[in-house]
Amino acid sequence: MDIPLTGQEIITKLHQLKGKTIITHSELVIVMFLRQIRVCSMEANELELWCGDNLIELAKNGDMLDPWPGGFFEDGFHQRFS
Repeated sequence: MDIPLTGQEIITKLHQLKGKTIITHSELVIVMFLRQIRVCSMEANELELWCGDNLIELAKNGDMLDPWPGGFFEDGFHQRFS
């Protein structure tokens, strides 16, 4: 059964969700996960970040080593601020 959670609920329950699949279209949720890696609340190898069929490799500091396909973040930025 799918249970919708807010981004903050996901972060709060991070260790309970280990091994679970989280599907999001939210840039904010993705950025929140990357921040958790940066502040050492989780390891980069605990998160698989997929965009379609592309696995985005993450550095130990939470940076994305592979470019995000299709300008995902840039498109959202331009939609909000143009």
